[in-house]
Amino acid sequence: MRDFEPQFAYKYGRFDLLFGFVYGRRYQLACPVCHHGWRLDTREAERLYGRPDIPFRLRYGLVILLGVFAALGAASLAMPPTG
Repeated sequence: MRDFEPQFAYKYGRFDLLFGFVYGRRYQLACPVCHHGWRLDTREAERLYGRPDIPFRLRYGLVILLGVFAALGAASLAMPPTG
């Protein structure tokens, strides 16, 4: 007999060391040895256990990258080439 414990797992992608994004977040109630168990509802698990500690660069990296591209695009439109 083993006690099952709540676990959080997520997948992430990276464009560089600074820009990333998180997908496939899931909570599960699983065995600490074999990791088999049951999936939990994400909203209910976050209410019970709090929000997970995902690094800032993975949590908001895609938004920051899009913001950088938007700023560069706005700067290129604001300063047309001279000639």
